[in-house]
Amino acid sequence: MMGFPHAAHSKYIYSLVSDEECNGLNGYRNSVASIESVDVCSKFKYNFKIYELENQGSGYPFLSLYGFQCSYEEKKLRFLVEFQDASYSPWYQSFNPNKTLIGDGTWNGARNELCIVACHILNQSDPLGSAHVGDCSVRLTVWFPDVRSIKNTHTTEGQIWSTKKAGDYGYFEPIKFQSFDHSWENYGTKYEFTKLEKVRHVCPRSDVAIEEGVAYPSGYNGDMNFDMSVKYGNVDSTGSAIPIFVGDQVYNLYEGFGSNSSPWQEAINHAGPTNISYEIRSDEHQL
Repeated sequence: MMGFPHAAHSKYIYSLVSDEECNGLNGYRNSVASIESVDVCSKFKYNFKIYELENQGSGYPFLSLYGFQCSYEEKKLRFLVEFQDASYSPWYQSFNPNKTLIGDGTWNGARNELCIVACHILNQSDPLGSAHVGDCSVRLTVWFPDVRSIKNTHTTEGQIWSTKKAGDYGYFEPIKFQSFDHSWENYGTKYEFTKLEKVRHVCPRSDVAIEEGVAYPSGYNGDMNFDMSVKYGNVDSTGSAIPIFVGDQVYNLYEGFGSNSSPWQEAINHAGPTNISYEIRSDEHQL
């Protein structure tokens, strides 16, 4: 049986991590959102954050972070870092020390990223109970992209790597990971519509007769997300289309776009088409 003591905030010292621990690897960072302040405790504490690994160098497709203790004053946390096969983490799952690391993390305001130093659990099978944390050679960074596009819609990016030398036991090449959600929570401020020319070619714009005094839905209307059903031959496909960005604003189905935005616009104020980026999901069924 193995557990991790939850020490009082005033008694636990985050000795593993500092702002300098993760400065050695910059190759994967592109645009990074500049954040004046972030509440890392509310974002990561008692939350399972699941990320998709870009390659299978670890042998697992997903990585999870679970913050189980946090210092609000220092902006530092204790984490469980687990490699896993599923894209979710049920609360009832058993603890597996063979694929789990434990570490300290801190928010680096100068680089706008979370830095984590993670350690292996050693001697875990010793019947005398000498299991302990050691070999703290794993580093992780997590950041929020400033610019999103059709090829980069996720809200969070990161990387995990080993500080060991190539050829040493336990060494692995740096692995990039990213969230696979397109949630409205987004610290970035920009979206680049990179396929508009192709859209204009496939769907050329035509003049539409607008009746005076008639209200038309704007791009910020809740009806911009919709379900669909397509039948072709013996294939029956159902799916959904959910906006990610509408113009330069993140689409939030549940909270709208703020008190100053209206889901309807008068025809007289119609300023032309509104660019919308969509996440499209579909499931095919043989008839």
